[in-house]
Amino acid sequence: MSMWCLMAAPLIFSGDMAKLDPFTLNVLCNDEVLDVDQDPLGKQARVVRRTEEEFVLAKDMEDGSKAVGLFNLDAAPAELGLAWEDLPALTGERLL
Repeated sequence: MSMWCLMAAPLIFSGDMAKLDPFTLNVLCNDEVLDVDQDPLGKQARVVRRTEEEFVLAKDMEDGSKAVGLFNLDAAPAELGLAWEDLPALTGERLL
């Protein structure tokens, strides 16, 4: 859900919301995440870092802030981080 919202993708749910468990309902109705998806600037996130183990996206927001998502692609739990210095690169070309 977070990755879809960072990519400004259309969000469609065709199930019965009344039958969802609390966790799933919270994921689908998280106002902060939905605000990232529906930001008026309408920009998609850019790839900041991509390895076999992690994927980091950052999205410019209308108010000048950035929404950042850090995704662990490994099967094992991991701590992920991002240096502030990595974010200015978002004004240039896409990084891979």
